[in-house]
Amino acid sequence: MPAPSVISELTERVKRLNYSRYLVSANLSKVRGFTNKKVSFDFPVTALIGTNGGGKSTILGAAAIAYKNTKPGTYFPKSSVGDDSMANRSIEFELLDRGQNASGTIKRTASFKNLKWARDRFFERELLIFPIFRTVPAGERTNMKKYIGGSRVFTPTGQATLTSEIAAIAGRILAKDLSRFQRAVFSERDDLYVGDFGGQSYSEFHFGAGESSVIRMISQIENAPDFSLILIEEIENGLHPKATQAMVEYLVEVASRKKVQAIFTTHSEFALKPLPPQAIWAAVPGDVQQGKLSIESLRAIVGTVEKKLAVFVEDLFAKEMVEAIIRHFSSNLLESIGVYDVGGDANVRKIHNSHEQNPSIQQPSIGILDGDSQIAISGSIIKLPGQMPERLVFDYVAQNVMTLASKLAMRCQIDTGKQDELIRVVGERAVGNADRHIVFAEVGDSLGFTAENIVRGAFIKTWIEGNVSAAQIVFEFIKARVPQ
Repeated sequence: MPAPSVISELTERVKRLNYSRYLVSANLSKVRGFTNKKVSFDFPVTALIGTNGGGKSTILGAAAIAYKNTKPGTYFPKSSVGDDSMANRSIEFELLDRGQNASGTIKRTASFKNLKWARDRFFERELLIFPIFRTVPAGERTNMKKYIGGSRVFTPTGQATLTSEIAAIAGRILAKDLSRFQRAVFSERDDLYVGDFGGQSYSEFHFGAGESSVIRMISQIENAPDFSLILIEEIENGLHPKATQAMVEYLVEVASRKKVQAIFTTHSEFALKPLPPQAIWAAVPGDVQQGKLSIESLRAIVGTVEKKLAVFVEDLFAKEMVEAIIRHFSSNLLESIGVYDVGGDANVRKIHNSHEQNPSIQQPSIGILDGDSQIAISGSIIKLPGQMPERLVFDYVAQNVMTLASKLAMRCQIDTGKQDELIRVVGERAVGNADRHIVFAEVGDSLGFTAENIVRGAFIKTWIEGNVSAAQIVFEFIKARVPQ
């Protein structure tokens, strides 16, 4: 995972606009299902998630046509049948290009008028575009079939082992040794990778779908100039979940090293793990949301989950706390309720309001905010007790740990004979921890690497049992809004 210092440094670099070229934002004034929806690229690696048909590819395409060396028709083609809605489409861009403006940003607009796209005074930028068909196996690529079988022998014009840097990076992502892999070049358009397994060589025709695509992407990115723009469709295509996460971690690393900008679409939760909330945009039909939403949360936003009530909360801890409260009072009721963390109090209000105002969604929703939120409560939005839920739960247990130690040890899945150690660890964290958001991970590490989620669950359940009245207020609010 990227170090917090790297995430902070990249975030600040964007805020200071410390780039020679950078796509700052795209305002979807009128394009496909979007009207006046702005996507700001506040982190140099941006993930676009969303439901099928929600608009991920629209945003990716908008980023591509911000520069004149990409034809708009590649992403927004005009068909003679069924495309009447393209009239007056437009996308507004805010860009950095120090060669054109040394002191500030530049505004440009792409408009579809008179059956064609108009993009006056647009600039060029090095673009690396990796479409979804990059994972088509070599044997199915038309230009490669001539190298299969037959009596004709093709001699490469050049052949070389992968550079140590590319082999190391791609090998880390794919979790295999690529140090003896080679690239055979036949023409400017055709090349073929050759692998090695136990001293036996094999051609790219026998590679896995994701294997060759990763090697090709890494090779092109490493050879691209600084400040390039990288666009990737469905980054997880052909990759194991862990490889997907490693690929995104690489993009963050190369964004720091080469000041490139990367934007990708995905359906994978693993692709989101290395990124901060401001790096993630969720596209749902007609709208965009910034923040670390889960794929399940997106399905709830558009009403495609089979639950009677949607409960939107700020983060994972609030989700686990609310679910534990419901389970404590009525485990059966939890089956009818979906609790979704949506990345902050502003998103709770915005998504809940949008959910309630959408006539196509029959499922009702409520919002539950952390106690320190400045957003006002209403008939369908309440707050959890206390200020910060993590602090509320941890501090209660810490203050009563002498009497709760036996129960807490059992729930943390540690030997009850280690109660004294548990008491010591909790006491030390009560004094030494400066951020209650990470205190449960710290406790878990000190207890012999007990999983953070187990520690969180143990503390939450213990708090509920000791604060039944406060927990019941939250439960009754939820229960009253579940349709009968």
